Amino acid sequence: MKKKMKLMSLVVAMAVIVGAGMNPVSAATLTLDETVEISYNKSEFNISVYPGNASYSGTNMAGDAVTGVFGDGTVSSYRFFNVNGDATALISYADDAGIVAPVVSPDAADLDGSESWANVWTATDPGVDFANAADITEDTLARAMNITGTIDISDMSSGTAYVIFGGIKQKVTLTATMSGAGVDDEVAEYEIQLITGNAGKNHFWVSPFNFSDAGGYDTITYHYTHDGPARRGRFVGVIIDRPGVEIISPTNGDTVNISDSLPLIWANMDPVDGNDVWVDVWFGTEPNDLHPVPDFDLVVEKGLNTESVIVDASAVDTYYWQVNSWIYGADKLDDANMIIGSVWSFDTTTDPAPTVEIHTPAKMTWSNNPVGLDATVTDSGLSELFIAWSADVPDGIDVEFDPASADTEDTTVTLTKVSYFVPYVINSSFEDPALDNDTWIYIEDGVASWSTMWSVPGSDTWSPVASQGGAYNPNDGDFTVGIPDGENVAWLETDYVSDHCLYQQILDTIEPSTTYQLSVKVGNPSLYNLGATADYRIEIVGAGVAAVDGGPSPVDNTSWLSASCTYVSGADDVADPNVGQPLAIRLIGEAYGTELDDGYEVDFDDVTLSADGELDQMVYDPEMSTVTVKVAVSDAANPTPVEESIEIDVYQDACEMAKNGLNTPVAATDFNADCITNLLDFAEMASAWLDDYAATEADERP
Repeated sequence: MKKKMKLMSLVVAMAVIVGAGMNPVSAATLTLDETVEISYNKSEFNISVYPGNASYSGTNMAGDAVTGVFGDGTVSSYRFFNVNGDATALISYADDAGIVAPVVSPDAADLDGSESWANVWTATDPGVDFANAADITEDTLARAMNITGTIDISDMSSGTAYVIFGGIKQKVTLTATMSGAGVDDEVAEYEIQLITGNAGKNHFWVSPFNFSDAGGYDTITYHYTHDGPARRGRFVGVIIDRPGVEIISPTNGDTVNISDSLPLIWANMDPVDGNDVWVDVWFGTEPNDLHPVPDFDLVVEKGLNTESVIVDASAVDTYYWQVNSWIYGADKLDDANMIIGSVWSFDTTTDPAPTVEIHTPAKMTWSNNPVGLDATVTDSGLSELFIAWSADVPDGIDVEFDPASADTEDTTVTLTKVSYFVPYVINSSFEDPALDNDTWIYIEDGVASWSTMWSVPGSDTWSPVASQGGAYNPNDGDFTVGIPDGENVAWLETDYVSDHCLYQQILDTIEPSTTYQLSVKVGNPSLYNLGATADYRIEIVGAGVAAVDGGPSPVDNTSWLSASCTYVSGADDVADPNVGQPLAIRLIGEAYGTELDDGYEVDFDDVTLSADGELDQMVYDPEMSTVTVKVAVSDAANPTPVEESIEIDVYQDACEMAKNGLNTPVAATDFNADCITNLLDFAEMASAWLDDYAATEADERP
């Protein structure tokens, strides 16, 4: 364990528990969706159930603005609670007399009073930014605990129950139970522990409980508990949303061409009994969905199973429409049983945006082989059209379009694999990942391109090891002279019996007759070393150790040592067994020989490796590369581009594509696996002609 570990105090501990008893009759489910914190430390928050604008907003514990929508913006039912004046009963101060039943008031000992931190709108439209401060009441939530209520879902097969609640200091639990005759209960629960770090801090949440396939269930019972006292409990209310009418065309926010006979198309809600649904359809240029208003006209009145209507949208404007439904039967076509639909909108234009479709499927090809691209653009032609082909290109790929302007529907693209430069040492100053000041991680936690190893005692063998090194962003006092490069350094902890190292495999092999130089800065974080440090050494590694340098690191944190070693490779692998072997480097903290409770530490930074003075190398990626090719179309009236794309896999050559992309088997006579049998294959066969691999004498049985 690294000695400089910092302990972080948890402010809020959360646990979400979702339990569901298996229903033997149906596949009904009750699940808890993401619970959202909407208020912290008595900050006001907004709740609206206004049709078409059913939503919430607030500020969470992190100080971030939080917004959300209840369902599709139109809810089916709601009920909000506070406590009466003498704190003897929980009461509902606002409701729609719908499917949320009043709660049975808890004991007076579980009640304390009311607060007004929530701004609740039910009958006046606050607007999307809750700008109209028209609260229903001054007291919009209850200081209470142990609250139980029911929701009637007997005529609903699916929907969402939103419970709005809060608490301070103690544990808060919210449990929802879906019940029905002859079926197992479905249970979902949210629990949060507010510990002492939140003393005096009020929290409020919105918890959505989704239910589906609930035909055999009658009620959802919600139970809110707070570990007391009652004055620390917070309960706001319950909102129910059921699936509404499904919009088909125009889609919400769409832009369509003007028309005096534009079809509005939707899919109706499922009826509760029988096979009929009745709808009212409102249409116009007025966004207010309260009716009747002069410019929001009733274009369908109690239409029986109606799912479309033709309207006049012949002007350039923003149009709004709404479908209100009756699903309870012919004897309940009244306002009390009307389900208010969402308000949708669309814009009209005399010059609709162009569209594009690429007919070319996803392809595979090989380097420098042209690929034809076929696209169809549809446009009104009323304003200038723009077409632009492009590609998202990984390293090592060049892209060329023909024509070069890439501004036609049909074009040709040529993708070519090329070599590119990369540094010999990747993540040379341990800056990936970026770390905050005075924080650290282990290598295995994501320090790019590095690993940690240890030398097995009594041998020259190195083996992987975890939790012995990493990267950290030093505190201002860790090194009085700062650090050599960037923000991070590497730390390495040793023990008394084995060396530990930071290891990196370089992307290249050792070339003949080449001069390699490894350089690194070495530091002593004396704050963590009890006035001493581990000795170090650095190594260039091939078949064995090719070059080494080492010694003691600085005696304290006031300086960094510069260490380097140089290796000149031989003319070939006969003269030098390292030639042709993978090139690697090791930054080593050496065993210190005396048993201690904690190991010594040595730090490294600014690692460079050069070959003949060059710090980077040309590499070629032999693997298949995937390129995304895109076409974007727009016109003068619709400058936001519409895009389509395909992916093209690029192999080095046609043989690689055949073998790896098409899984074509290599012929038995193709000895060098280049996809053709020719004299080169014969040469390989001839080179072994008459070679005899038969045994020459008796040998031990394996």
